[in-house]
Amino acid sequence: MTALHIFDMDGTLLSGTTASLQIAAAHGSESELRALEARFTAGALDTAGFAAAIHGLWANLIPEIVAAAVDGGTWLTEELRGDLPVSRCVAYGDSLSDAPLFAHLTATVAVNADHHLENRATASYRGRSLLEAYVLGRAHLGAAHPPSQS
Repeated sequence: MTALHIFDMDGTLLSGTTASLQIAAAHGSESELRALEARFTAGALDTAGFAAAIHGLWANLIPEIVAAAVDGGTWLTEELRGDLPVSRCVAYGDSLSDAPLFAHLTATVAVNADHHLENRATASYRGRSLLEAYVLGRAHLGAAHPPSQS
């Protein structure tokens, strides 16, 4: 069954890289992503434009590519979610700036988070493996009673 995983993309979940770079490397679109990031950093692209561009760039993204990315190493809108139930969406974040997204979804994983976000999450992960955080998030998909926090 299809699921949507939304990672905090500001680079703070992973040391020395970002989730988006890991996914782009596994997807084969790293140069295109770096060009998008450069345009965003230069102010030539706003957050909505970046989200639309990455949506197009990763239109053929499949769970196996994401799994490969997290093994190696923002806002959710109704338009992006489409007909997918909220119960099939998981957000990963680390700070209070991710709170609006966490408030919108029922499955949320605080990754190495400060207490402001950790208190709002359905699960908490501390460590250096994005794969472990991803596995924790997958365990929350569609669960009537999410697993207890770790």
